[in-house]
Parts: sequence; structure tokens; C-alpha cells
Amino acid sequence: AADDHRTFNRHGESFDVGETFAGVPFEEGVEAAAEFSQIVADEGTGATPAQRALRWIIDQPGVTTVIPGAR
Repeated sequence: AADDHRTFNRHGESFDVGETFAGVPFEEGVEAAAEFSQIVADEGTGATPAQRALRWIIDQPGVTTVIPGAR
């Protein structure tokens, strides 16, 4: 929808690529993503952050499938 928060950047400007963390301040989201990437690397499994995130979702009770994708 035209008023979807994912259509606007943190300054309220329209965009189609980029910076949204579902209401979390941009810098805080970037920091959290970097921390998560380091946690995944420290696990030593060779998995990527995206693979680890999908695995976590699948491991939740009641979840039978994950359909990854991006807007």
C-alpha cells in the first residue's frame, strides 16, 4: 500500500531499496545485524546469517515451512 512504512526511509522520503528495520532506529538495526552476523560466525558451522535465521524460524513450534523472500 502507498502508506506502508517499508516504502519510506527514516526521513520519510520514498525509496525502493534500503533502510528499514520495522520501526527500530536504523543505526540500532545495523548494530544488531552486525552482532547477529558475529554470533553466527562464532558458531563455526559455516552457515550464513540468513541460513541461521531461517533455521531458527523453522525450529519454532507450529512452524511447518518458511518461504524466504524480499520485497
